[in-house]
Amino acid sequence: MRKHEGSKTCRGRKELRLDSNPQPRDCDRRRLLAVPANLTGHVEKVGIENFELLKVLGTGAYGKVFLVRKVSGHDAGKPYAMKVLKKATIVQKAKTAEHTRTERQVLEHIRQSPFLVTLHYAFQTDTQLHLILGLFVPPAVRLSLPVS
Repeated sequence: MRKHEGSKTCRGRKELRLDSNPQPRDCDRRRLLAVPANLTGHVEKVGIENFELLKVLGTGAYGKVFLVRKVSGHDAGKPYAMKVLKKATIVQKAKTAEHTRTERQVLEHIRQSPFLVTLHYAFQTDTQLHLILGLFVPPAVRLSLPVS
């Protein structure tokens, strides 16, 4: 016989769930990156339309990393790395969703370190999470980047 266990719902109420196979709730998807973040200190709302995809830098189990260029705003023309994660893949396992939230929180807290990558923007679409990260481009590679 399965043991039932109470757990909190999205709005803080208790619900009865089987502990053997917890299914991700819709609120789990919404909480991954609940608030869009512009961490640059400038007041501008950013979305996928503010970036031009240049090329794929890498592919992983949960998504891809793209080389992008910002096309509008105070930092137009600046290259960034855009990490795009698929929500459907992430919310399949509670631990993966927790790790994704933690990754964003850690990147937000370590912004001031000159030795680590900087999170500039974070936002989401209906199916994807987007983390816009600073890009270290070695001098030899800078010459091969497309000029805007």
